[in-house]
Formats: sequence, C-alpha cells, structure tokens
Amino acid sequence: MKIIKLQMLQTLYEQDFYAWVEQTAELLRSHDWGTLDLEHLIEEWDVERWRSPS
Repeated sequence: MKIIKLQMLQTLYEQDFYAWVEQTAELLRSHDWGTLDLEHLIEEWDVERWRSPS
C-alpha cells in the first residue's frame, strides 16, 4: 500500500507541485516516514541547487 501511495506522490510532484507540498507536509506531521517521496523532497531541500554560481 505504501508503494502505491509513494507512486501517487511522485506523480503528484510532476502534475501539481503545490498539492505535493501539502501532502508531504501532512506526511511529515503524521510521522509517516515510509510514504515520503524522499527523492523529490531531498531535491527540493538541496541547498547546493539554489546557490548562485561564484
């Protein structure tokens, strides 16, 4: 079941980023670590990605 939820979250990320953020926040609040879309969550929190080139 968690695999299906994860696949749905990954699709949601591609189709509706705001809805993905809301769902991810809810999973974090409920400590549902196994269902988190970690690949995209890490990508969004990757500080190196947002740094300006020097």
